[in-house]
Order: sequence, then structure tokens, then C-alpha cells
Amino acid sequence: MYSINAGIFSTIIAQRLVKRGSRAIEGWVHFLALTITIELVCVVIFLIFASGEQQEWAKIPDETEVAKAEPPLPEVNRKKKET
Repeated sequence: MYSINAGIFSTIIAQRLVKRGSRAIEGWVHFLALTITIELVCVVIFLIFASGEQQEWAKIPDETEVAKAEPPLPEVNRKKKET
């Protein structure tokens, strides 16, 4: 998610930092340094709060748990049309 935000804002930031002319290289250096800094901050935040344990919502239930949790479908009696 953080990478998406960096991708969205990168075009706006690049337009403001990178100008045509003799200072274009300097603008790209600043832009890339800023992008790397944003990505590194996001990685550090992820590493601090990430967990290696599988969350309860991510576990796949086995078939017996699914069968117990879901009620059976009602039977539908369909009458044949009389012609």
C-alpha cells in the first residue's frame, strides 16, 4: 500500500523537482533520493509492525468446520407445468 502511494505521488513530485535545462540531473538526484527515503521509511514501519504468525482470518477452514457452520440449502419443490 505504501508503494502505491509513492507511485501516485512520484509523478507530481518529479514534475516539480525535475526542470528542463542544465539542472535536470540535479533534480533527478533529489527525486530519486526522496523516493528511496520514502520507501525505506515504509519498509522500517513494515518490519516493526509485521508478524510472522498466520492470522485467524487467513486460515483455511477444513471441510468439517465449513459443513457445521453452513446450514443446508432448503429443498425446492418444482412443479412441472401442465400443458
